[in-house]
Amino acid sequence: MSRLFKNLILILIVLTLSISQVLISYADNSEFALPENGGVHPMFQLRDEEEKIKLSDNLIEWDEIDKIIRDYNPEVRNAWNNYQTNKNNTDINEHYLDMAERFDSLANDAASDAQEAMFQAQSYAMQINADNNVSDSLTQYYSCIQLEKRTILNTKISFINYYKNQLLHEIAVLTEEEASRELKSAENKYSLGSITKVDALNAKVDYLTKQSNTILALSTLNQTKQNLLISVGKDYKNPDVVIGLFPLLDFNIITLTNPEIDKQSAVENNLQYKIYQRNLNNSQTNAVKSKYELLVNDATTFINSDIETKFRTVQDSMNSLMLKQQKSIAQNDDFSKISSQYKHGSVSKREYKTAEFKKQVAQKEAQVAYYDFAIIYYTYLAAVDGLASASAS
Repeated sequence: MSRLFKNLILILIVLTLSISQVLISYADNSEFALPENGGVHPMFQLRDEEEKIKLSDNLIEWDEIDKIIRDYNPEVRNAWNNYQTNKNNTDINEHYLDMAERFDSLANDAASDAQEAMFQAQSYAMQINADNNVSDSLTQYYSCIQLEKRTILNTKISFINYYKNQLLHEIAVLTEEEASRELKSAENKYSLGSITKVDALNAKVDYLTKQSNTILALSTLNQTKQNLLISVGKDYKNPDVVIGLFPLLDFNIITLTNPEIDKQSAVENNLQYKIYQRNLNNSQTNAVKSKYELLVNDATTFINSDIETKFRTVQDSMNSLMLKQQKSIAQNDDFSKISSQYKHGSVSKREYKTAEFKKQVAQKEAQVAYYDFAIIYYTYLAAVDGLASASAS
């Protein structure tokens, strides 16, 4: 891919777009341990006044998304509040195991075989109850981190989609304008008898369809912005909220992407895998142990497969972006030629406007492909950072 990336970097110079790479890591290097801060999440740590003001203002900036989600996303805040409230409580799993140990002790001191059997049965019942409650404060911690990372990723995708959908709306407007010109041309031709009434009606239907597409594109853009505002804890009806600029993606970093190295990181970081391991550690009966042993043993395969699939998607998206960029350059060259011919009177204004339309659409479609690539690339990074699929589901 090296030649492909080098060519892309040259082509991207003509664009005024932006994306950046932000990779957040919550890697837990210990097997079963909360972070050194005792599981105190950043949202419960004090921020200085300047940072608070910056995070709570009406400008949503890309490099603030992680902190904004932690501080203001309703679902994430609720999850961490529940964890913070209950993390020091005795885990249900441990409670049932303690009860099982007590019944085992009573069984050892039983006065009769019948009494021993009764206590052993009660001990086994407590083990079953423990197996039905294998989650503990650590698995809840991993689940909160998992939720937070997914929410951050989804918010970043909404951020990117906001700019992508702006372009799609602009393309829809241009397409509607072109359809309007086609309709006028068809009506003129019909009045002159050079086309049939059916042809003229088809041109009108096409224009009305393009007009409807413009309305739908605007609705999608507005909905995307609303979803983004809700995710960052803002009033989705607030007209004063501004979406910040989208930083430029560093393609030099992308060229160094190595899926084989990333697989190892993906396994080490994977939160679902950690949850499976912890649940296995908490399991007591053979049936439940077998269930989680299977999940743990298969997790690495699923994670590696997901990374491979997502990396291939990154490559395919890059190829698609390259094709769109090449088409944009070709349409720009065609427009330059036709523009020159138009100045000399050798082509009509209608031909000139059509060439201009094709150039503008091709450029915007290339930019859309760039945003599509950004979404796919950030999804890949998130998979490496702990969100890769660890099971068939």
